[in-house]
Amino acid sequence: MGIAYCLEHMHQLNPPVVPRSLDSTTIYLTDDFAAKVSDLEFPDDGAKGSSPRSATSDLETAVHRYGVVLLEILTGR
Repeated sequence: MGIAYCLEHMHQLNPPVVPRSLDSTTIYLTDDFAAKVSDLEFPDDGAKGSSPRSATSDLETAVHRYGVVLLEILTGR
């Protein structure tokens, strides 16, 4: 749930932030076992003029990578 909350928060920012390198190595646990998302690569200032199709593709990729993280959690990998 913590991972989903972090991703939802980034999506609600103005402009929305879409992580480009989400995987199981970017998820950390705090002392109280709260999940934190870190070590993300964000688009640079030169990418502000990117097309809406590119933003949609980035969002689809982030959703796919989140699914892979969930699968790794469920399988114990």
